[in-house]
Amino acid sequence: MNESAKVAPARRLLGWRWRTAALVLAMCLFAMLGTAVLLKPAKAGLGTHQQLGLPPCSFRVLFDMRCPACGMTTSWSHFVRGQWVNALQANPGGALLALLASISSIHLFHVACSGRAMASWSVNMFAIGMIAALMLAATDWIWRLVSA
Repeated sequence: MNESAKVAPARRLLGWRWRTAALVLAMCLFAMLGTAVLLKPAKAGLGTHQQLGLPPCSFRVLFDMRCPACGMTTSWSHFVRGQWVNALQANPGGALLALLASISSIHLFHVACSGRAMASWSVNMFAIGMIAALMLAATDWIWRLVSA
């Protein structure tokens, strides 16, 4: 056999603990997206979380202004309905997080079923997406504060 024609070694399958962890995480993300389906987006662009029995945003109550997370639940509720412009208007960071949750849940379910680990590029893209979502939420919050 020619040395230059070496075959790459087969990738080992993940153990049951890693596959179970991927499945649990996928199910948590599916549950969050499913919860967003059950909620009616608040017309004000925030406050949808109160349908879950949660109190109003403490930051808003104390300081009479939105916090960086205000509108996240409303954003997810719009996102799962395909109302992406409304999702971005409610909280652009939340819209990006909902997109990441959608993609990641499917990917993690595949990992759990196939036993094949995520490629390093997908892990990196997820990390970049999370950082981008946080920066987007913070930038949107600052913009709303400055323009108010």
